[in-house]
Amino acid sequence: MSDFVGQPLDRRAALARMGAVALAAGTVVACGGVVRADLPGLPGAREDDPDSANDPLMRVLGYAALASSAHNSQPWRVRREGSDRIVLLGDPTRRLPAVDPTDREFTLSLGAFLENLAQASEALGLDAAITPLTDGDAVATVQFAPRAPRFDAPEVLDAIRRRRVVRSGHRDTSLSADHARALVETAGRSEWFARGTREDTLLRDGTIEANRLQTARDDAQRELAEWIRFKDDDARAKRDGLTPASMEITGVAGWWVRTRYTAATVMTPSFRERGLATATDQAKAGGGWLVLTSDDGSREALLDAGRRYQRVLLTLRALGVAAHPMTQMLEEPETRTGLEGSLGVDGTLQFLLRVGYVDRYPEPVSVRRPVGWFTE
Repeated sequence: MSDFVGQPLDRRAALARMGAVALAAGTVVACGGVVRADLPGLPGAREDDPDSANDPLMRVLGYAALASSAHNSQPWRVRREGSDRIVLLGDPTRRLPAVDPTDREFTLSLGAFLENLAQASEALGLDAAITPLTDGDAVATVQFAPRAPRFDAPEVLDAIRRRRVVRSGHRDTSLSADHARALVETAGRSEWFARGTREDTLLRDGTIEANRLQTARDDAQRELAEWIRFKDDDARAKRDGLTPASMEITGVAGWWVRTRYTAATVMTPSFRERGLATATDQAKAGGGWLVLTSDDGSREALLDAGRRYQRVLLTLRALGVAAHPMTQMLEEPETRTGLEGSLGVDGTLQFLLRVGYVDRYPEPVSVRRPVGWFTE
């Protein structure tokens, strides 16, 4: 204690700057990361493990809930109708009106949930017949029936468990032609833009500009602050949002953020400036961009795009490739208008993924709500 109190003020300031840089690096991106590995000592961690459930349907829902979602908002609700049918609904309390006023990303996240559900069902010996719904609060129904488990079930479930977004450490090395082709084939309607191409430059510069615009918006910053779980107690209580660990803030910087930062920090000019600087560095790194499109912006098209996006994320670790969604260009009208034409892609853009090789693929660390919290 006395050693810390006696630190020179400039060292304290350096620590504060370290925390600000680290936090900005993790939070400047809208889509957070997204797979569960609970905080150390989190109450009920074993009970919340999908494989600890005796009910096969609860196991499936546990794996489905490891899907990616914006700000790790987990905007899904499930209504059970008997032992073999569910209805998937969106949770309006988990909307992001500042950056997602039309619920585009909200619906994409529900699609990611459905893809995890479909793959986990097959691995666990259930056929999941998914029927999208075009209007109303319910977005899809799922009817389950017994089937033989997939031959590669352990690998499928491991991919769902270990998927994560990786923001830092992307190498400035172009992806191999085989890896780029594998991502495009998995994504379905998509395009790959390699590092150094005209499109890569357009996406890099546009992402930087979109971050500049969004960082200056008080409503977007306030919304971001609402979803950051600075304190461990807050993360344990809510089991959602962006924790320092999920934002790749560890060590001394992680301690500083957890003990000193509050929601008000996100609104400060220094945080915004450092956040933009970090986003600039991130946008410049990596091996290229994978962009996913859909036929249109209908609910069914968005659910399909969300499923294809999640499918891509589940393949990355095996390739040694990391992906970081940087979708601010699609969230800001100034950078969104005319983007399909500028890139020369067909359809409607839904995802912009910065992709690159990493030397070390980290394990997932973001928290997840137990199945009982979102199931009626």
